[in-house]
This record gives sequence, structure tokens and C-alpha cells, in this order.
Amino acid sequence: MSLQELVLKLLDGITDATIRADVAATISLILENYMVGSADDKKTKTKTYLRELVMDVLMTKYPFKSAEELKDEVEKWVEALYRAVKIRAMRMRMGLE
Repeated sequence: MSLQELVLKLLDGITDATIRADVAATISLILENYMVGSADDKKTKTKTYLRELVMDVLMTKYPFKSAEELKDEVEKWVEALYRAVKIRAMRMRMGLE
């Protein structure tokens, strides 16, 4: 699934335009940071940023669930988004996007 599709799926159910715009902008920033980061800390930093963002989004979508209850779902989203960020960055470097 593409990065855009994942972001839209993550935001499904959130109607606040400000939150939707902020999340999309933050994902773009994370992608840019991934592209310029050093190889040593790229994966760790990117996953940390994604984890914080996804947790915020899911806590907004599911206000009655605790962070502990959302932990597994957050990790699934982080892995999917990280994979999409890597693919998107590679396509951009190759001039395909």
C-alpha cells in the first residue's frame, strides 16, 4: 500500500480538518527527515517519530482506549508506514516520483 493510502486509512474516521492536515504534513516531514538522515540512526529516529504520531492519531480516534491497549495496533501501523516511507524515499531518489 502506498504512503498516501496508508495515511488516508490511518485518518479514516477523523473529521477534523486541522488534525488531518497536521498529520499529513508531519508524515511529509518524517519522509524528508528520513531522506537526509544518517544511515546509523535513520531507522530508529523514523520509527520513533512515526510511533509518537500514530499513538496520537489512534488516541484521538479511540479516546476510551488506553495507550497500553493501542500498543499492538500502533506497532502494526509503524511498521507499515516505515516500509512505505522507505519505498517512497527510494523512488524519489531514483527520480520515479
